[in-house]
Amino acid sequence: MLRAPLRSSSAAARAVAARPLRPAVAASSSLNAGKRIFCSTTKENVSKSAKIPLSVGIASGGVAGMISALTGVGGGIILIPTLAKFTTLPQQAINGTSIGAVTLSASIGAWNHFESGACNYPLAFMTTIPAIICTRYGVATAQRLSSKRLSFVVGSAMLACSPLIFLKNSPHFPKLNTGDQDPLDLQFYGQPLKEGQTVPYIERVERDIPGFAIANAKYLVAGAFAGFISGLCGLGGGILMTAYLTAASDMPQEHIIGTSLLSIVPTAASSTYFNIKAKSIHIPTAIRVGGALAVGVYVTSKYVTHSVPEDVLRGILGTTLSAAAIVMMRRSL
Repeated sequence: MLRAPLRSSSAAARAVAARPLRPAVAASSSLNAGKRIFCSTTKENVSKSAKIPLSVGIASGGVAGMISALTGVGGGIILIPTLAKFTTLPQQAINGTSIGAVTLSASIGAWNHFESGACNYPLAFMTTIPAIICTRYGVATAQRLSSKRLSFVVGSAMLACSPLIFLKNSPHFPKLNTGDQDPLDLQFYGQPLKEGQTVPYIERVERDIPGFAIANAKYLVAGAFAGFISGLCGLGGGILMTAYLTAASDMPQEHIIGTSLLSIVPTAASSTYFNIKAKSIHIPTAIRVGGALAVGVYVTSKYVTHSVPEDVLRGILGTTLSAAAIVMMRRSL
């Protein structure tokens, strides 16, 4: 008579002992999911392959750094398709990781150009103010788009810039300045006086501050657009600024590159900040790629930039940009 109750009580004890195992399993799975750092999704298969392979990260970062220093772009045109191919990060995290890596490298390249005097820092500052404001709206818009749709947007933006790169300094390039440039335009800051001019640039500005504001309002608009694209697509904005300054100014190419890199720094830093807040950046991958990117930018901007023919640079950049755009657009299909 006593055996039946004993059996039932032992069975109940085993059931009670088994119950606490469920939270432990849940905690274990949540711990594994937590391996993913600052990304917008927590799928386990993503966390296992979020980091880019070391060899690929070094190679892509180095190439992106060289192109960045030689052309004035941030390097995102190389990093974005590379991250898309070798990681399983969603497009939002790819964009955030790319812009995070670009921030450090652009700082190094801008400093080298600044030291050599090939940088118009007032113009860079003029484009930076609206860019910083608009990056948050680009990041917010990116969070509302699906990965496939965002991949298509990024690829389309890259492909649209390709003709501008190929036609740079060509007689077929659509120059926006059809007549004499306004002497108050910021592109003339630090430039030697033209024939017939006797008043230095700073004095001209002091005499006509309203005219100065009107002449340079276009740079505010260009900076705002570049900032929005930076947050949306994970690009530093250098592609747009380089193309725009080529079309709208007569600045030397070295000064365009230096000015573009300098304007990228605060814009990319702002975009990185908002991507961190949105948890759309994978920090380990950004550090790994950003280190190689920084080395490539430093060496190239210090020792190579001034000795490479511009036609060669234009061909490399245009081809790379077109190929990267196709990769991104194929990913969206």
